[in-house]
Amino acid sequence: MSLQISKLKMASLFWGWLFSMTLLTAATAAGDTAAGAADVEREYQQLKTSLREELQSRGRDPLSQQFLRASSRSKLMQFAFLDTFTPELVKQTGATPEGAKFIERLRKQASWLEMLMTSGPIEKPALTLAHLANLWKQDPECANQKDLQSLSVAIALEYGRRDWPLDQAWTRYVFYRDSQKLELLHPIYDDLEAWEKRYLAGHSLSMHGGAASQLWLRDNVKLPAEGYRGACWQLAYRLHNDFGDSVHGSMYYWPFQESFDSFTQMTRFVGGVCGRLSGYGAAAAVANGIPATTMGEPGHCAYTVRVARGKWMPAYSLSWKRGVHVRFYDSGSYNLLVLTEDVFADQKSLKQAYAHLWQARLLSSASVAKTRAAYLAAIGSQPTHYEAWRAYGDWLNAQGDGNEAHWKAFHQAAIKSYASYPEVAWMLISRYAYPKLLPGLKTEEKIRLLGEFHRSISDWGPNRWDFERVLAQQLKHIGSDSKDHFTFFQGLLQQHKDSATFAGPTLGWGQAHFNKSIEQRKQFISIATRTMSRGTGEDGEKALYGMANRLVLDAQKQNDAASFQLAGAMLKELQKSSKRDKAAFPGELLSDGAMVRTSGTSRYDTPWKHYFLPSRQPGYFHTGRQKDPWVEIAMKQFGEIRGIEVVNWTRFHSRAVPLKVEVSEDGKTWQTVELLNKAQAVWKIDLKGKNIRGRYLRLTKQGSDFLHLNNVRVYGQRRS
Repeated sequence: MSLQISKLKMASLFWGWLFSMTLLTAATAAGDTAAGAADVEREYQQLKTSLREELQSRGRDPLSQQFLRASSRSKLMQFAFLDTFTPELVKQTGATPEGAKFIERLRKQASWLEMLMTSGPIEKPALTLAHLANLWKQDPECANQKDLQSLSVAIALEYGRRDWPLDQAWTRYVFYRDSQKLELLHPIYDDLEAWEKRYLAGHSLSMHGGAASQLWLRDNVKLPAEGYRGACWQLAYRLHNDFGDSVHGSMYYWPFQESFDSFTQMTRFVGGVCGRLSGYGAAAAVANGIPATTMGEPGHCAYTVRVARGKWMPAYSLSWKRGVHVRFYDSGSYNLLVLTEDVFADQKSLKQAYAHLWQARLLSSASVAKTRAAYLAAIGSQPTHYEAWRAYGDWLNAQGDGNEAHWKAFHQAAIKSYASYPEVAWMLISRYAYPKLLPGLKTEEKIRLLGEFHRSISDWGPNRWDFERVLAQQLKHIGSDSKDHFTFFQGLLQQHKDSATFAGPTLGWGQAHFNKSIEQRKQFISIATRTMSRGTGEDGEKALYGMANRLVLDAQKQNDAASFQLAGAMLKELQKSSKRDKAAFPGELLSDGAMVRTSGTSRYDTPWKHYFLPSRQPGYFHTGRQKDPWVEIAMKQFGEIRGIEVVNWTRFHSRAVPLKVEVSEDGKTWQTVELLNKAQAVWKIDLKGKNIRGRYLRLTKQGSDFLHLNNVRVYGQRRS
């Protein structure tokens, strides 16, 4: 009995000791956490003070290159980390022993921290840090190996900004980590930096981007990098499934959902339309470690693949009007995608610019003049650094800066810096400079300021952009007076009349805008003919046909389908009463409204008639005498081609043969579908059942001669 009591006492003493030790440990941990929080805040303030003192001690040259030597740069990056993620968030993340180890590892591993701080915008710091901590917790090696450092940073940045789940971030991390280890990815992946891997990390989590779909695509779609531009066609374009259900209804995929291991495997069997095809093509590239993204186009879904560093190539695309889905910034501009590539490719200048941006944040509450100098130093280090321009514009606005000289300098420098990216220049000046500079100006002064942008541009840059929308937005700043609108338009046309790039869009916009009354239309024609005809005294209609000739040739020279269509809008109005030929084949006239290009023109040619070549109205073109003359049409849609009608010129039929007829999906790789050897007035090429798919048609006269035809029409069924 006494022995049992003794055992009970010992047990009671043990559990009492254990409970007191638990309380002591908890109290100690709480004390350590509080001390840690105080330490982080104190370190942040000390860093800020010491760095500011060092900068201030440099007098008039606080932003010299010397200040950015390794030791100062390391301190500056530590400040930027704490300033971005805040001492409070760092404290919370490091509140547990494991969290404290993560924070310590991140801050001591300079290469990892630098990747985090210089791989593009950090939109949601708290979620980004949570994702990075979770990846490190499950795989501490992500802090040590360069490939895993960059992968973990890319996933943390992209999943953080989208508030995607932690477990799915880990799944994608494991997918790329293990796929690389097993050498299952395209060799391009091995050289990707963190900023480049963001295009992989940010790819959709659902449908073709789901985990099972990624595995299937990785193992079943192996192509050269450029081959992924055609991967979309591995999926059949089908409006109805095998049971007759429409793709627009809920039953299209329903019967098959339990029969396949992944969404992608199912759609490969069932088919789909443009969104599924573009998603498949982009996801196939991404699953194999090649950056790609889907894009929205008017009434269509496309994608683009980064086939090599510095080389994005659109795929399954019908229009220059592209909205990029996986991107660093709030705009889906394709030009901004290409610009991002250029900026991040120059890592030395990029990191220099980031360091100056950190300096600006450091100085922001200490010296307005030196903060401005730091922002300008960032822009000076890398003049096309979009983040730097945005940060500077936001800071000027936050300061309530009403200094006209500062905003004029911003306006002029942005236009100059982005001479090769005029759309991006427009994005910046319209967002920041115009609201500050325009309100106080008289109308003529506004027109003069708005004209500075037009005087600075000579071409589109990497991709055509919505110039007409720019004109419409500029017009809003002028007011509602029609007289001022015409003054603005006349100045624009005078500026762009000799430009093969901008004359057509300017005229097309003017024709659409000044169409509210007969008087407006007359005044538009008067200004347009007077400006474009250079005082030849032509009557209105004749001058319009002359302008159409010019617009068509300019559009063909630039390969600008949008400007070609603007000329077409003018011509359709002029040719309303012309006859239409009967359809030669059943199905849609796929070529209607297509862009037409020829190998050349001649004194016998009538360029405005090129527009009607692929339509049911009479068209015409006439090249000069040359070797292998050709005509090419780019249709608005991809299609299954079931018939081609070629209408010869009314004279010299024999000149057209032999005539090679080719079809292409991308305008680069061609498939010969017919060789016409016998001269005829009309050829009808029946392609039903031959599974000929494409968007481009080219006819080449073999040998040296003229080529002249009246119509080239393509019939079939759309596949986009």
